[in-house]
Amino acid sequence: MAQNTDRRRGTPRKAKSVPKVSQAPAQDTARASQRKPRTRSQASKKTSGTSVQGASAYRSPSEARAERLRRANHGTVDVKKTIRRVCIGLVAFMVVGLVAFFVLKNSSVFAITNITVDPTDHITNEDIQKLVAVPEGTTLLNMDEKQITENLKEDPWVASVSFERQFPNTLHITITEHKVAALVVPSAGSSAWYLSDEGTWLQKVDLSVGENSSLSAAALAQAEKDGVLLVSDVPATVNPVAGAPATDEVIKAVLTYQSTFTSELTSQIVSYSAASSDSINITLTNGIQVALGSPTQIEDKEKVILRMIEQYAGEMTYLNVRVPSSPTYRRVAGGNTQNGTGISTTSTSTNQSESTSQEEQGEKTSQTEEETSQTKKTETDQQSSSQ
Repeated sequence: MAQNTDRRRGTPRKAKSVPKVSQAPAQDTARASQRKPRTRSQASKKTSGTSVQGASAYRSPSEARAERLRRANHGTVDVKKTIRRVCIGLVAFMVVGLVAFFVLKNSSVFAITNITVDPTDHITNEDIQKLVAVPEGTTLLNMDEKQITENLKEDPWVASVSFERQFPNTLHITITEHKVAALVVPSAGSSAWYLSDEGTWLQKVDLSVGENSSLSAAALAQAEKDGVLLVSDVPATVNPVAGAPATDEVIKAVLTYQSTFTSELTSQIVSYSAASSDSINITLTNGIQVALGSPTQIEDKEKVILRMIEQYAGEMTYLNVRVPSSPTYRRVAGGNTQNGTGISTTSTSTNQSESTSQEEQGEKTSQTEEETSQTKKTETDQQSSSQ
């Protein structure tokens, strides 16, 4: 057909225009004829360039591993640099701080102008101020704590010292006193001495003995007032010095017993009688007087004491455990003992001396119930004859 018709509308369609082909100028024709055809080498170069770019996107496992190592090493280097910078900064800060400390150490800015002290039972504030003796110009930064502590320990009551710097100019001192363990009464004289739990002589105590009283009774009253143990009958050879350690064997024997006994027994001890290191006796709260002897086999002696006072509660007045395997004892006929006074009697000392001499001769006795009955019978006969 010469003319196409639109199927939808039935209208004839216009024929497409055919572009006209213009004749290239002669100059363009000549220029085109001069162009050289592309050789294979040039095409291969372009193709190879494209292939190299494509190959760079793909790496073998070894190449990828090498790349990761390179990046890790690079990160490690960065960390090391950071650490080095931090260390340099810290060193610089420390140097500046040390310089500032040495500048302020002797500066009057922190000079000690005020000393405060917590009160104690036996040391006054005035005594402490005298003992401290801080040199003029001393600061809170250059004070000699060791020297100040030594100065304060010239007072025998001082056990330990602690310091608190309250800037800018106040030094606060806290003193811990020795704990009194016993009141020791020598056999001669009218005075007693406080003894610390560490075995240091603390202070002399003058006892007030009334007209109808004795030195032992006055010492016991003072010990009860202070809540400490009484050690009496100490030989005159013991010469206490305030602040000095107790080196006498008799005192060491008492301290050894007291520190080795358990609280079950020490809580019942009223006093020690220490005539010598091998003649140590105690008086219990239930009135029983116990001969201990020298400080050996202490654990065994304690077991015997606790067993016997339980077995003969309210009946026994005297117990000898110098030889714990063969203890001896004395009972009362009425089965009623009195509470301990803490004062050794003359008759008791005589009986203890007799027991000591028997042990030295090797005569060990173990009193049985039959012997006890005979003792009771003898005592009854003596009472009847006296009547």
